Amino acid sequence: MASSPVSDRPDNPVCSAQDMNPPVRLMLDERVGHLLRRAYQRHMTIFQQHMNEFNLTPPQFITLAHLFEHGNCSQSDLGRLTAIDHTTIRGIINRLKARGLLNTESDPEDARKVTTVLTPKGKEITKQALSRIDDVSELTLNGINEVERVALFHLLRRLADIQ
Repeated sequence: MASSPVSDRPDNPVCSAQDMNPPVRLMLDERVGHLLRRAYQRHMTIFQQHMNEFNLTPPQFITLAHLFEHGNCSQSDLGRLTAIDHTTIRGIINRLKARGLLNTESDPEDARKVTTVLTPKGKEITKQALSRIDDVSELTLNGINEVERVALFHLLRRLADIQ
């Protein structure tokens, strides 16, 4: 006879909410990590709804936006600007390069240094995506007044250790 993954034997009890004595109350709605994750999920849903046609992930978008704003960057500088680790930024660059949105060039003075450059196609897509990002932010902050927004940004910068 095959054994069941669920057993009623005393040496292999099955837990259920009614078996807990006393019940444990996790109060997830009072946990900063849970609340940040929920807020991020909400923002991501709005981001995807408004940016879907560009087929960009948020890290890809922020990479293109930083290149658009700052011009050509080394991979390490781009990683610092975007707060994305070296390995991940390299993968993002490779994927955006495969889509023809950017190119990489070796620095003529230092062959170890690779510069990342937006292509004309990359500039155009970035401009179009940037034209929608304010709507994404506004919808994310919908229902939050100006004073609360100032406080929220102040606290988020402190949590992110950005002074």
